[in-house]
Amino acid sequence: MNTILPERERKKHKQSRETGPTGDKGSTKASTPPAPASRAPEPASHSRQAPGEEPAIAAQPERRSLLKGLFGFLGNHQDNNFEQAETGDEFTAPEPAGWTVQEKRMLANIAELHGARVADIMIPRADIEALELNKSLGEALQLFEQSGHSRLPVYAETLDDPRGMIHIRDLLNYITRVGFGRAEADKGEADSDKNFAALNLNMPISRLDIIRDVLFVPASQPAGRLLARMQASRTQMALVIDEHGGTDGLVSMEDIVELIVGDIEDEHDEAEADIVKEGQNSWIIDAAAELEELQDKLGMDFADNALAQEVDTLGGLIVTALDRIPARGEKVEIMPDYIFQILDADRRRIKRIRLIRCGPQAETPPSHS
Repeated sequence: MNTILPERERKKHKQSRETGPTGDKGSTKASTPPAPASRAPEPASHSRQAPGEEPAIAAQPERRSLLKGLFGFLGNHQDNNFEQAETGDEFTAPEPAGWTVQEKRMLANIAELHGARVADIMIPRADIEALELNKSLGEALQLFEQSGHSRLPVYAETLDDPRGMIHIRDLLNYITRVGFGRAEADKGEADSDKNFAALNLNMPISRLDIIRDVLFVPASQPAGRLLARMQASRTQMALVIDEHGGTDGLVSMEDIVELIVGDIEDEHDEAEADIVKEGQNSWIIDAAAELEELQDKLGMDFADNALAQEVDTLGGLIVTALDRIPARGEKVEIMPDYIFQILDADRRRIKRIRLIRCGPQAETPPSHS
């Protein structure tokens, strides 16, 4: 079965910014910024500010006005904006004064969103995790549990014949109706005797009447325009269709929002170690691992590497050295005595790397003679 990356599987904001084509260090120092406010501030009684203190955004009308203009640019009536961008009259955010580093970065991300295409952020077909139309209710529950998704696409025979998606909430609502419906049929039965024995886990999902529509978009569509379509249709999943009508990938609203605010993690996300020893002279490393951490833990010396002075992370170092995003499976040598194998990457960034130490720096296994 093809599989999709979980919605929660983005690592850190630094990874998405530092492992891009530029590898620029200047825009990656601050931590992940909070989501921008797209509505008026909450009343003072719900604010964390001191009594009598005006909200910061209200105290700076130019900030509120600028944010309103930017989000209008991303809103439902944005086609003219994209037409201007595509003909060379691109939207440019003014340089704000008195803003924090996080706010400036978020502002720049919003301004750059018009240049992002669905192809840049989509989950590739090979990573799509989906339900075949004739799978049972029990199998659907199992896949939801294993994947950690709240939505799964549904297809008939192959992903090139998509039929929609299932939301975990609709699945739970169906289960609840079946169990509670049996109890309500017997008016003398107490609430504590709700009976889920009537639930048929072998029932095909095609007969549950819970499949929702999804959007279908070309890979060339601007990400901002897709966000507007998702808002208008109240749909948070879209399948990317190629020129022949086949399924090329999948994109969620979260993928687009993360372009602005950075990686979004929820309470189910598990912290993973940045560096995991694999063998005598090999390690599996998160591309967002800091160079300082690699130097401290693995003894890697970046003192004579000029590029290492421009970036913070291993992924950023590799992309800057190559001036491109390497392909999955590619092996690169950008430092003496080390080989970097790309284990996971997409069109925008490197995600995981295998580091192999070789040459004089390699450790020799102890002799048993």
